[in-house]
Amino acid sequence: MSERELLQASLNKFYESILHRYQPSFDNNNHLDGLSSPLLISIHNEYLNARIRIMFVGKETNG
Repeated sequence: MSERELLQASLNKFYESILHRYQPSFDNNNHLDGLSSPLLISIHNEYLNARIRIMFVGKETNG
């Protein structure tokens, strides 16, 4: 596996563990209709090969 594939597999495993842990909180909850899905990270080779890597982390508002 390439470095990108290993990193992506690690992220996917983390996402799956979080989703399984919190799934009961989302079942039969009427307050979730106004929420959007999370934007999950996908690793690209260009990012891994870049001399300078920048990642912006934040929160998107409804609007």
